[in-house]
Amino acid sequence: MKHLSINKILISTATSMVCSINNPAIAETKNWSGSGQITSGSGQGASVSLELRQSGNQIKFLSGPSQGEQASLGSDLNGSHEDPGVGTWYFERFDNELEVTLYQEEPYRIVNYSLD
Repeated sequence: MKHLSINKILISTATSMVCSINNPAIAETKNWSGSGQITSGSGQGASVSLELRQSGNQIKFLSGPSQGEQASLGSDLNGSHEDPGVGTWYFERFDNELEVTLYQEEPYRIVNYSLD
């Protein structure tokens, strides 16, 4: 009897693990925040900050010029997001750091952020 009970627990645990990996609704949530600098264009040299919330491959802007917007990125958080009227955001993840660059046309501006 004990052997059967242990097998049920193992199968149940394994099933739960597979379901949570394959179900984006159970995706881990992480907040990314940090500072940046306007490296080119209007306001060059100014310091800025940015805060994002990640849920799986979904990003929600909690601050900055795209506050309230959401973006879908690749599973590794690399990719881009175009926000009409704001500009194009580029994301590149390095282990526990997220490099974010915003390219704006009007006014012309390039902003680089390092988030952790």
